[in-house]
Amino acid sequence: MFQVVLRNGSTLRRGSAMTRQTVAAAIIGIMGGALVAACGSSENGSSSARAENTFVLNEFSIVLPTNTLRPGRVTLAAKNVGSEVHELVIVRAASSDAVPKKSDGSLDEDALPESAKVGAIEDVAAGSDSDRAFDLKAGRYLAFCNIIDAMPASSTGEHHGSSGPGHVHFAEGMYKSFTVG
Repeated sequence: MFQVVLRNGSTLRRGSAMTRQTVAAAIIGIMGGALVAACGSSENGSSSARAENTFVLNEFSIVLPTNTLRPGRVTLAAKNVGSEVHELVIVRAASSDAVPKKSDGSLDEDALPESAKVGAIEDVAAGSDSDRAFDLKAGRYLAFCNIIDAMPASSTGEHHGSSGPGHVHFAEGMYKSFTVG
């Protein structure tokens, strides 16, 4: 004999006029709930969106997210697969040629207009990741790391003839242009 026990404790048996309709409605409800759970949130801040919106940082490169970024509040992730600390800075700019630079080759963030500054995920340790929500409008952007490493010391702890910077990450080519929209 076929029977279904409902959440409220009542039992439907085979042969009941309402059984087929009630079972069909229950199955549709269960499948609909499973579909919603499987798809997750459609917000840009969902975990699946964060995975798609990941910028991969390495010495001295940035790999852009695999999907098209859409305007609005978007959670971006910075995944550092390198062996040094990196950061992900986002500014509105057509390209790396369109931004001011300092004499050491770093990007001059202080010389950028306020309207170009979007935000940053700072100090992403080697082998780690971090994320943050950004408000993105349609247009062209530049993602970059602007960290300047100190000149490495010798085994005796002294610098060899230079007190200047070591790696200027931006000057080493750690930037990428991308489009939102």
